[in-house]
Amino acid sequence: MRYVGKQFTCWLAYTYSKTSDQGTCYFNQFDQRSERGPSQLDQPHRCVLNGAWSPEWLPLRNFTFASVVTLASGRPYTAVFDSSTINFSVVPGEPYNGFRGPGTEVVDFSVARTFALTERIRLKLMGEGFDLFNHPNFQQNAVDNIQYTTSQPDDTQPVYVATPNPTFGSPLATSPRIGSRTFQFSARVSF
Repeated sequence: MRYVGKQFTCWLAYTYSKTSDQGTCYFNQFDQRSERGPSQLDQPHRCVLNGAWSPEWLPLRNFTFASVVTLASGRPYTAVFDSSTINFSVVPGEPYNGFRGPGTEVVDFSVARTFALTERIRLKLMGEGFDLFNHPNFQQNAVDNIQYTTSQPDDTQPVYVATPNPTFGSPLATSPRIGSRTFQFSARVSF
């Protein structure tokens, strides 16, 4: 959806999607339907709203105020055990990619002012703020997906003890693409 006016312009884009797959391997070859679920790239909701205001009012003439707001749901992950010695690392009874990581919320804002230096030469000064509210945005699929830690009390018996992991589902890293609040200043000469 788009609106273009004399002083104000805005765009809104919303995407609702669903993508599913069967993973990269089979943990239960006799029940392959249990291995089907949301794919690693499944992001059901994504909304981007941006707008720019170039006022005609004399004190603010030649200024442009702009913003971009991005909201997106998190991506799925599968709960696993922490041991590679167990034949199946996926937790029994938990669906393939049955959990979702945190989403992203980003608000960017910019202010620009254009100066006419001569009839042909213009100078544009711009200040931009990225992730203005400093909301923590985490990497997609970089979560602690170990639901249970396992131990084998007796090496002679194939018996394992599974202990719940208290940090299961917590994010592991912030997104370097978004990062934390950042400011950028620039100047541009047009002729």
